Amino acid sequence: MAHAVRQASAAAIMVALLASTSHAQPVETRGELIAILSDTEQIEDFEGLSLHAGSSIPVANPLNAATAPELAIQAGVGYSSPEALSIYAGFFGGDDSNILRATDRLDVDFDEPQRAVGFDLLTGGGAYTVSFYDEIGILGEVGVSTSGFVGWQDWVFGVTAIRIVRDDDGTVSTDNFSWGRAVPGCPADFALPAGTLNFSDILAFLVAFSDTEDNADMAPPFGVWDFSDVVQYLTAFGAGCP
Repeated sequence: MAHAVRQASAAAIMVALLASTSHAQPVETRGELIAILSDTEQIEDFEGLSLHAGSSIPVANPLNAATAPELAIQAGVGYSSPEALSIYAGFFGGDDSNILRATDRLDVDFDEPQRAVGFDLLTGGGAYTVSFYDEIGILGEVGVSTSGFVGWQDWVFGVTAIRIVRDDDGTVSTDNFSWGRAVPGCPADFALPAGTLNFSDILAFLVAFSDTEDNADMAPPFGVWDFSDVVQYLTAFGAGCP
């Protein structure tokens, strides 16, 4: 009986391929990002340094856990600028007032592809272009002119980098970078031989999906195994392995 159910489910998966939707798209709010990341969320708020309000100090460029251990930067992420980086202490927010500033452009790189990322951008009236990347190329761009949250998600390939460019001269001011749910290099590869996708991978996915295993929970809402996971598996299967 179980074998027949899996065969029927496999047929349904093939039909579902026609209904596949985009796996890469903006995350509109921090609440949406938190819902995606759940207990996997990592956050860098640059509060590892005590500064007087209104003051700033230059920091290592690139900035990461290895180059600035005294700042207690989260592991797995790095920040860099073609010019300079500094941490500025604002006048609001109490103990949570530090922000990261870059001259003209800020690049953010993640050690592993992440299902979703986001941060707060303080525009100060300037105009910015925020670009999100995977390991192959650009996923999408967002034009920003108002301070607030900016985010992106890619449930299949993951986000590996962010580039924030100010469209005129000035600084890029950011805070509260969040990321999580690392994406495997070939998320559709559920069966041996590794690096090769075939019908065995589909059957293995169906078993994992039926058993509600974590690796089969491929799309939001996470913690729920439903048709959206099947659609995203198909998208990953169709993309193949790098």
